[in-house]
Amino acid sequence: MNTTLSKYPRISGFVSQLEHPMDTFLHDYDDNYGFWPDFEYFLENLERLVNSHSILKRLSIAAPMSMGIGQAWNRWQIFRAAQTEVTAVFLIENIFNGKVLEIVPEGKVPTPDLKVNLGNQELLIEVKSQSGQQHGDKHPRSNDWTMFDPQDEGDLKSWLFIERTSSRSGKPMKPKALEADGKGAHILIEQTDFFTSMHDITRQASFICPGCKLIDTMTIQPLAGKPLTAHFFNGEFTLFPQPDNLREIWLFDESHLDRFVVLSQTMYLLEHLKDRDNQRLYKDRS
Repeated sequence: MNTTLSKYPRISGFVSQLEHPMDTFLHDYDDNYGFWPDFEYFLENLERLVNSHSILKRLSIAAPMSMGIGQAWNRWQIFRAAQTEVTAVFLIENIFNGKVLEIVPEGKVPTPDLKVNLGNQELLIEVKSQSGQQHGDKHPRSNDWTMFDPQDEGDLKSWLFIERTSSRSGKPMKPKALEADGKGAHILIEQTDFFTSMHDITRQASFICPGCKLIDTMTIQPLAGKPLTAHFFNGEFTLFPQPDNLREIWLFDESHLDRFVVLSQTMYLLEHLKDRDNQRLYKDRS
């Protein structure tokens, strides 16, 4: 990593105060890493984003090259989960013009990750990173490892909606949509790497959520950075019985935000964005 990170002074300061910065995953990326704007925004708003300690601690986790492969990959999963939570905050506030009201602290009872305001609605959000569940044949900080599952949309559908047994631990695994619903989440945000083109998005969304229909596509230009194109699909989730709380799933590839997919039964995000655009149009006319 370029230790100066001149464009990101808060990140540079954060990394410099770590006990063993060269053993962290943060150390492995240069100035062009797509996560840096998300993290700089997060650090800039730390005073307002209460209960951020857990996220910062997980981002700081060390995995020296001398560490065993299994333990190192477990730490990679912890790191990736924290990254996705930071990116979720960035998306909600900087791209979608919502507001994170609280990073929900962990308690004795499982809780979702974020409490947010979207379109004057208070909503609870669970954040997951599917790519963070991957495992490789060598240390995750080495340059030549081979990645194992998940590999395709079948893995994504299974991870979201199908109860299964872990191939590594042999333990039963609750689908993430059901897990999020049990925590009271209205929205599940998930980072994944499978969407590649508009044709694939339509096909893959229909595979993941059979019967869903593309109802809108919206391109959002933030004040800074690249535009994001969101594709909105309406349909019921393949869960029985249907969830009590969960109504919407956001899927995104952190490297290609034009591949942002929303599977929804209620269109929380779409309605919020339309209301925001209508308010801007009203202000322009007045």
